[in-house]
Amino acid sequence: MTFMIFLITDTITAKSLTPDGHCDNDERLLVLQSDDHLDISVYVDHATLARLQQDDPLVVLHEGNLAAFMLVLEGVSHFHYLCWNATYNKSVTLLELELQAEVDKYVTVLMLLGAQGNSTDANAVHQRLFDEIHYREDLQEG
Repeated sequence: MTFMIFLITDTITAKSLTPDGHCDNDERLLVLQSDDHLDISVYVDHATLARLQQDDPLVVLHEGNLAAFMLVLEGVSHFHYLCWNATYNKSVTLLELELQAEVDKYVTVLMLLGAQGNSTDANAVHQRLFDEIHYREDLQEG
């Protein structure tokens, strides 16, 4: 299998490649598959990347840059999981992509906080990432 890989930061380009009726969020994995070829684009909006460049979570991860870092990390996780499975001709479900991204976010935050000399209380990190959540108000129920 051959791959073509792109990072897209332009909203208009991402919208033009996103199928109608799909979520219009600030991070998405766009995939086009043909016989033995896979085109993969990871879209992260430019403003998110600019925020991270100004307030680098690799230097100090804190509440102010956590959401943007999690958004980018989710896209990277989706990309890696898809590429790894495609290399071995394995199919991937949306549930698998999402579960792997949650594991990747949890482990990455623990490791990053530890490397920065901060508390790595696994329960506190778990609570912050998975219990203290907020849903987008424009999402439909059901």
